[in-house]
This record gives sequence, structure tokens and C-alpha cells, in this order.
Amino acid sequence: MGLVPGPDPTSAGYPARQQAYREALVEHRSRFPKHATAAEATWLLASLENDRQHHKLARELWLTIPPGHQRAATARRRVAASFETELEDMDPNDPARREKLDLAIRTVKSLVMKLPAPPRGWTTDEATVVISLARLGLKRVQPDYRQIDQLLEAILARGPSVISAPGQKPDTFAVAIRDTTRQLRVLSLAGQGRLDEARKLVASFAGRPDDLLALLDGLDQVATTTRASDRRRLGALQLQAAESLDQQRNTLGPANRQRLDRCLAQAFVAAGFPLRAVAVYERLVKAAPRNWKPRTRLAEVRLAIGTASQTQAAITDWRAAERLLPPGSDNWMTVRLGTLRALKQAGQVSECRQLLSVTRLLYPEKGTAAVRADLKRLAISLGPKTDRSPECEFRQRPDEPATAPTC
Repeated sequence: MGLVPGPDPTSAGYPARQQAYREALVEHRSRFPKHATAAEATWLLASLENDRQHHKLARELWLTIPPGHQRAATARRRVAASFETELEDMDPNDPARREKLDLAIRTVKSLVMKLPAPPRGWTTDEATVVISLARLGLKRVQPDYRQIDQLLEAILARGPSVISAPGQKPDTFAVAIRDTTRQLRVLSLAGQGRLDEARKLVASFAGRPDDLLALLDGLDQVATTTRASDRRRLGALQLQAAESLDQQRNTLGPANRQRLDRCLAQAFVAAGFPLRAVAVYERLVKAAPRNWKPRTRLAEVRLAIGTASQTQAAITDWRAAERLLPPGSDNWMTVRLGTLRALKQAGQVSECRQLLSVTRLLYPEKGTAAVRADLKRLAISLGPKTDRSPECEFRQRPDEPATAPTC
């Protein structure tokens, strides 16, 4: 069990060392299944398989760790997180996604049902598993908001204490659990039509700018897991809180002012005011010209607006974001996909087809599985090229290495 493959996967001999390490763990589990070290070997093997992208096998191994073992709670948390990660990487239109979601909910629900009963509270790992179940439930086409709300209420009542003793600093992990739970609960309340309660929950942070920012920042991402009608209602609440906080802008530091602007922009989008969101995102881009994330969010909002001028501006934004990232990286491939979609939406089909061909030629195995699948679908939607002439012009982009014509 002491044979570690080494920290650098690119080093000479790493695959052989990794395989030897794996075989040693498998043999140890086989020879000493009842020994105290068997569970630790299982933990190490599961972590290795997870690193090798064998997520299903990793989950199966984590679940075999005995409940009383010191790794058990963390292993259960990793099972839940693994399901969430896999679902995030799947295309929303993938027929297998619904089956995967159902399996994830059944598995994580079974883990939650085995958690300690009251009055014992939940540890950080245990509460995180319950949060995962709530988030998974929100991914359903028709979430059971009442059931999700009951889970969230239980986390707030039984989760780890933010301050365990007078005079101590707040526990970072407990604060993160509390804030995440409150974000999700605003949505579960709004989804049930309990808007007054949701509004009160948001308003309860009005005198605490930092806590209110923690609640609002990222709430847009939470809202994307549910229906458009619920996002609009939630957006109205989010906008109300963000505009209230905007009146205290001068009391915030530079970093929190930027967070507030992100909240405002997200709220404008969710509430149905995309042009106002564009103005805020433009301000964020100007404040951080080397940050690719606000540029891509700005581009997404422009594309959603869909006018000719906004679509053309989105193409410019996507291309600017590309130049801020290493070509071929996962983030760069995601941004390149945005550029291609914007070109198609703008009616620039020929340029879209050519750029797609260059991208797939130079980076055939780059990007996440979901991005590669989207590129393939985009190629099919563009249809066959009408000009098959070998003399067709190849226009090299400034950020692309020279290569042969692709048409």
C-alpha cells in the first residue's frame, strides 16, 4: 500500500507505476478482506479509479467502505459529488441523462436515509450529502419543491454549527453549507409559491451586506436547474435584494462591489431585463479586461437577446475571451464552441463551418466529452459543404497555427 505512482502523470514510467500501485491495492483487498487496512486500501483504490475517470467503479468502491470507518462519511460525500459532476458534464438533451439522474437520486437518497437520526446533528460531510440530494432533486423536469424544502430545513436545523463556542471564528465549511442551503431554500420556497417567505429569507440579510452577497452570488446558477417560470419569479426576488444592496454600494470594498455587479447582472437576466444586464456585464468587463468569464457571460446574454447587433457583438466577445485562454484547454474549447454558435446564429454559416473544421482538425481530442459532442452536433446541423473545390481559400486566424486547407 506504500507504492505511490508519483505526482507527475507526464513523467517517464508513470503509467507502469500507476498500474503497479493499482494491482497492489487490488491484491491487498483480495488477500486481507477482513483486515483493518482493507477499507483504507479501498479508499485509495477508489480515489485512483476516480482520477482515471472511472467514476462508476470509484462510486462502487466508495460505497463498500464500512459505515463506521473514518473514511465512510467522506466516501459517501464523494459518491454524491461524483454523480453531480457526471450530470453537469452530460448534455441536457442526452436521453441517458434522465436515467442517470434517477439513479443518482435513488443512490444518494439511500445514503441520506442512513444518516444519524435526531437529536444528533450532521457533520460537514453528512450535511453536504443532503445538499447534493436537494440539488439533484432540483434537476428534475418537475422538482418536488416541498420535499426539497424539507431537506433544506433539516440541514439548517441539524447541520454543523457556524460558531461552535463563544469567541471563536466562524467555521468556513459550516458557513459555506449554511449559505448554500439558504440559496437553495429561496428557490424551494419560490417553487412552492411561498414567495412571501422567500422574500423574507432574502430580506433577512438586508443589514448584512457580506451575508446577502453570499446568498445572491451564484443564485442564478441555482435557478437554472428549474423551469423558466420559476426562474422569473426567483429573479424578481433576486433583483429586489440586489437593488436594495446596491444602495449600500459605497460601504462595500472593491471586490464586493464587483460581486454586487455580478449579482445585479444575474438578477436582471433572471427577471427578464437582459439589456440592463448587458450594461452591467460591460462594466465588469471594463473593470477586469483580462478575466474571460464576464466576457463569456456577456456574450451569452447578447445571444439570448438575439438582435443582429447583439449577436455580432457576442461574436466579438467570444473571440476576445478565446485570446485570454490557452488554445486547446477545456475552457478554451468551451469558449470556441460559443464562438461557433454565435457565428451560426448570425448567419455566417461558411465561416462557422470553416472554423469548426480547423478546430476539430487541430484539437480532435480536446475539451470535455460534452463539448466534443456539441461540436459533433453542430457539424451535423451545418450540413455538408457545397464547395468541395481543392482550391478553396484557407484563411488562417491570428490565434491558430498554420495548417492545411480544411475544405
